[in-house]
Amino acid sequence: MCVVVLGHAFAKSGKRAEAEQQVAKLQEIGKTRYVRQYYIGTIYAALGEKDKAFEELEKAFAACDCYLPRAAVDPFMDPLRDDPRFKDLMRRMNLGG
Repeated sequence: MCVVVLGHAFAKSGKRAEAEQQVAKLQEIGKTRYVRQYYIGTIYAALGEKDKAFEELEKAFAACDCYLPRAAVDPFMDPLRDDPRFKDLMRRMNLGG
């Protein structure tokens, strides 16, 4: 999904407004098609928006998103790894913690 890739690229290059525009596009697309909350969470993680990232990851958990276990190794999750909420999420998925 090009929007996700652009969101990550903008976030990693410090272009916050552009990254947030991509999140808004994903949320708009999500009104008519399935969008993985995990993807939105990764963009927020790249932006350093931990609370928003965890909000999206919790939605992914509730939806049993099959992509969520990749959080254990996904480099986009690195900014969240030291947060106790990340360890708790991994524990709830039986991926350690």
